[in-house]
Amino acid sequence: MSDKIVKYALFDERLLGLGVLTTPTLDVRSAKNIQGLRIKATSVINQSLVDFKVDMAVSDYIAPPNQPVFVTAPVEDFDAFTTSILDHWNTTANPTDWQNLPMPAPLAPFIQIRFTGLSTNPVDTVITVKLIVQESV
Repeated sequence: MSDKIVKYALFDERLLGLGVLTTPTLDVRSAKNIQGLRIKATSVINQSLVDFKVDMAVSDYIAPPNQPVFVTAPVEDFDAFTTSILDHWNTTANPTDWQNLPMPAPLAPFIQIRFTGLSTNPVDTVITVKLIVQESV
């Protein structure tokens, strides 16, 4: 069996601002390894102040079957089942370039990833995010 690297687009130029963006439920049962997130964050107002946090929630199953609804980690109770991936996004190096963000192993077959714009984040902040996964084929 061989492996391949797959990039799943989670958000494509989605407005974050001071709000919250949450992915749909992601089925990672076929993932051999989650390598991390590729993120590009931009703002016309003030590129150097782009600031947000990233969290991941996990669940052992979803129900009802074939619908992306968390049972053990519903979005409305996201914090109870969450691992912090990043407290603050640092944009001082090259903010408009792609940045790599490692992720902890999810230890569950289903995950959701949430991005939250922090108080200093410009209202026009736009993010593009890809999940990088190693899968066996």
